[in-house]
Order: sequence, then C-alpha cells, then structure tokens
Amino acid sequence: MSGSETSRSEGSLSRRSFLAGTAAAPLGLASRASGQTTATSTPAPDPRIETVPPGETFEVRLGDDDSLGGDRGLLIDITAEGAAYEINARGSRWEIRNVAIIGSLDGTRTGARLSAQVPDPDETAVIDNLWITADNQSQPDERGGDAVGIFVHPRHAGTLLIRRTYIENYRNNGIYASSPGNPLSEELPGQGGTISIENCYALNCSNAGFRIGTPESSVTNSVIVQTRPLDTSLDSDSEPDAVRAIWLYYGTGQLRDVAFSMSNGTGIDVGDPGRYESTAVLDNVLGEASGGVLTGATRLIRGEYSIEEPSRAQLTPPPGCPSTPQAVFEQRVPRLEGIGTGRPNIGPIGLDDSLTRLVRMVSVRLVGIVLAIIGAIVAIDAWFKRERDQ
Repeated sequence: MSGSETSRSEGSLSRRSFLAGTAAAPLGLASRASGQTTATSTPAPDPRIETVPPGETFEVRLGDDDSLGGDRGLLIDITAEGAAYEINARGSRWEIRNVAIIGSLDGTRTGARLSAQVPDPDETAVIDNLWITADNQSQPDERGGDAVGIFVHPRHAGTLLIRRTYIENYRNNGIYASSPGNPLSEELPGQGGTISIENCYALNCSNAGFRIGTPESSVTNSVIVQTRPLDTSLDSDSEPDAVRAIWLYYGTGQLRDVAFSMSNGTGIDVGDPGRYESTAVLDNVLGEASGGVLTGATRLIRGEYSIEEPSRAQLTPPPGCPSTPQAVFEQRVPRLEGIGTGRPNIGPIGLDDSLTRLVRMVSVRLVGIVLAIIGAIVAIDAWFKRERDQ
C-alpha cells in the first residue's frame, strides 16, 4: 500500500463500526456460542488494523513460511472510496489466518483479490478463519466488478487447505480453484494441486460459490446460498445456469456434508458441455435450486444426495466459520504446526517494503563494489610482484 507508515492505522479499535450488531462489545469480552468466555476472561488483544486510504491498495506478498494475520489477527479496512486490497501468496507453508476485510470493492477492482499457490507438490499452505466480501449489499449491481474471492493459480501443485472462510458477493466465483486442473491445451496448463475446502460459506457468489477441478480436491461440511438474482462475469442476463452452488470443472471432486439453496441458479454443475467432463462423488449432499439441483454431465454424478430444501439451520455458516468480521477475532484459531512462522512483504511502496528493498539494493551494490575493490587490489598486488621479480 502506498503512503507512509502514518497512513496506516494500527492503534486502538477506533473503527468499531465493523462490529455489526455488537458494536459495544469489546472483542476480548464478547460472549461466544460455546459459552466458554465470561466477563472474567482475560481480554484477547485487539487485532491489528490496516486502514487503506482512498484510491489506494493494500498489497501483500507471502512467500515460504509467511503468516498474514497470525495469532493477533488482522482487520483490513477498505471502506474509503476506491480503496482495495490485493493478496498474493506463493510458496510453501504460508498461512492467512484470523483475517477480516471490511468495505466495498468498486467496479474497477477486477480479477483475483487473493491469489494462492503452493508450487511444491510435497508442501502445504493454509487459509483459516477468513471473512471477505466484495461489495456493499445496498449497491449489489454497482460494486464488486468481476472480482474473484480466492483464486488458486494454475501453477499450484501442492496442497491448499481453505478452512472456516466466509465469502460474499464475488462476481467471478467465491473460490475459483479449478485452474490447477487446466489441461495442456490451455495457455497456462495446471499442475494438479489439491484444494480442500472445509467448513466454508459462500453467499451470493457467481459464477459459482466454489469451483474445483483437480483429482482429490474436495468440498466438505460447507454451505452455499443464493438469495437474489446475480449478474455474472460470463452472462449479463442472470440466467440460472450461469450461477452455480458448486462447479466441478475438471477431474473428480469429492462433495461431503454439503448444503445449498439457490434462488435463481443451479446446484451442482459437472464439467463444461462440449469441452470437458468431470466426475462428482457425493456423500450426504442436501440442496434445492430453481435451475436444477444437478446439471451438466449428470451421468458422471455418483453418491448420495437429496432434492429438497435444507432447513434454515442447515443454511447458516457451518461450525467454526465466522458469520461476521467480529467473529473472526472472537474465535481466533491457532496455527498448524510448521506453518506460518515468518512475516509477509506488505505494500509495494509502503515504508516497510521500501526500506527492505532499499537495504537489499544497497547491499547488492556494496557487495559489488567490495568485490571490485578486492579484484583491483589483487590485480595491483600481482603487478607489483611481477615488477619486483624482474
């Protein structure tokens, strides 16, 4: 994010308006569903806050072992006009944990707002306890653009765990995770990495709530809900077949303990007619959809499912998935062993990043100068020795 360190607010929670419905409750003292937190509990520390100035973008790059959010948690505030965020995670053992993003993306903020990949097939990365939304519900047709909630890059070859994540109002898929299954004929062939979506919730996302496309990828104990007609990045007429709960684009996907309700869309879509075929393996899938519960290559759908409307309780965020930004920090989750022990690179021209790059640049140049001086000294010494010997 551009600007000086003073443009980023990290003080007390002066913007508690994000605590929808419970604005007066201190984060450490708010009651929890488990009933384990009481008024005598030690308050948890307030999350770190990044307030993005108007027209600017909070940019983060994660590499090997990096952690965004961490134990304290991170609130990214993009409520200012034209403010946005962009998170790029590429490497092994990184994590995005205990993070909430509040505000609206304007229609110019398209593409992947959070891009993830694990290039090493033997490594893992984690997204856990995340709350993101693309637009303001009062302006559903004017904000959000063609933004993708979470995009998994074609070069993803390892394992990505997406857990306890709430995603709302993204116009180009809530979780777009089929690209690692891209065939060789595509411009960027996929590397076949695995994506595991667990205890997640997608609300009013098109073209699909969750889209997967590699063998062993799965959606487990998750919920997808559509409550209004949605414009999509593929079709502007909001046809039901352009909005899906889950889209199994390539390969064989596992759907287990999944519920969905689509008011103007379809349920589970398998493959891409005339282009690709995939197979859906279902286990305890419950759903209803105006455009059909099962679409696409239905002959390739196996397992158990029910064509009926799930109960209201079954259509709420699953256990552990935050339903509000506040819930992210009320239920902070611990890191997995061996994951997320480092710090990410924040901002392309922010103070921290600028200093880091300056130090690196100066270090490289100093090393070059020192080596040149040493080389010159060695050459002069050799010349003097030759002159003396003569």
